[in-house]
Amino acid sequence: MIAVVTGASGFIGSHLVDALLAAGATVRVIVRPDTVRARMPDGVELVPLDLRRADGLAHADVWNGATHVFHVAGRIAARTDAQFAEGNVLPTARLADALALRASPPHLVLVSSLAAVGPAPSLNRPVREADAATPVEAYGRSKYAAECAVLAQQHRMPVTVIRPAAVYGPRDRGFLAMFRQLRQPLAFYAVPPHHALSLVHVDDVVAALLQVATAPQAVGATYQVAHSDALTWRDLYTLTARAMHRTPGPTVPVPPPLMRLAALAGDAWGAISGQVPLLNRHKLALARPPWWVCDVTRITHELGWSARVAHDEGLRATYAWYQRAGWIR
Repeated sequence: MIAVVTGASGFIGSHLVDALLAAGATVRVIVRPDTVRARMPDGVELVPLDLRRADGLAHADVWNGATHVFHVAGRIAARTDAQFAEGNVLPTARLADALALRASPPHLVLVSSLAAVGPAPSLNRPVREADAATPVEAYGRSKYAAECAVLAQQHRMPVTVIRPAAVYGPRDRGFLAMFRQLRQPLAFYAVPPHHALSLVHVDDVVAALLQVATAPQAVGATYQVAHSDALTWRDLYTLTARAMHRTPGPTVPVPPPLMRLAALAGDAWGAISGQVPLLNRHKLALARPPWWVCDVTRITHELGWSARVAHDEGLRATYAWYQRAGWIR
């Protein structure tokens, strides 16, 4: 396998690069010319390339001989719809269009998000791949538009889309605040404790990526990727505290009016500073639906994939990594 990876310096992308190298693949990593190049493992070829520019993209040397392209890069936080579109839709559409022009296009695997299809109608009816997409905020809309851009080229080249649920594991910053909170005497629920979510460890996401890349039946398909057991936020806090060898302390839900006020303040501060706040209207919209849960029957039945990392095991390993890395003292 000769694999081209975008977003290799990010959370999922860095684990994917490690797994590809361990499997003996030749790995080429695309980096934006105007960014500081991240350190990569030995044997990785760094290729400066701006996916937002269509000029000459189809004829770039990086595609020569490539068998697979894993498009992991994307923008997960922004202030405006336009910023999400620029970070998620434009580069993906340019990439798909360019690869489709190749005489022998590689297999394009897009890492999307459960946010692209939206929340489930109930805890007992997890969202499925065949459901109509109903994203609730700009990030989800941009990821769904990116999916459409890729699938529009499926008659010209092999493509696959995977939608991970909430991903956690070593190197993740998304759940870091929760771990840090649980070291304090009092923890706060930013999301109501009875709300439920599907999770998946990064190792299982990477395993799914490698599996769909080599499975003929995965061409043209969209798969959701998550552990089969969803958790409420209360259960997640309890499991995380145990993983940290702590007795769960008092937890207090943040009142919804206070969350709305904080989101408005975040929007105002972001407009003034130009930075993305910790909480804004986009993130608040993601927190409102009570059931971010998905069905993984399709990938299990068609490819035999299932999540191998149990929640308690994954949380323990994540906490241990945070400590070794000095992210939690």
